[in-house]
Amino acid sequence: MTLSNCQYGLDGAIVGGFQAMAGFLEVFGYKDPKSPSGWNIETQPQQLIGSCMNVGTIVGVLFAPLWSRYFGRRPAIWLASVLCYISLAIQLAATTIPVLAFGRVMLGVSNAFCE
Repeated sequence: MTLSNCQYGLDGAIVGGFQAMAGFLEVFGYKDPKSPSGWNIETQPQQLIGSCMNVGTIVGVLFAPLWSRYFGRRPAIWLASVLCYISLAIQLAATTIPVLAFGRVMLGVSNAFCE
């Protein structure tokens, strides 16, 4: 939980690295003979993937205080942990941009509940 704030910086670097990998580009990108790897990705999905975690954080910040007020801080932390695991599973299993974006939003919500 303490490292949830570090996850923003680390996540940005990791996701940026994934977007350059051929396996990621084969699923979410398109063939591009001009690219050195032979694959490329549009800028719109790149921006969506990068910003969805921030959108999730905004949504989570709106609901985390209400949850904590009615159920307590400890259940909020448990919910954040469960949401984090679920969101990571969704992102790992995603084969389309909307599913990946949903997983990223859920990750942002879980981070908001940790803070």
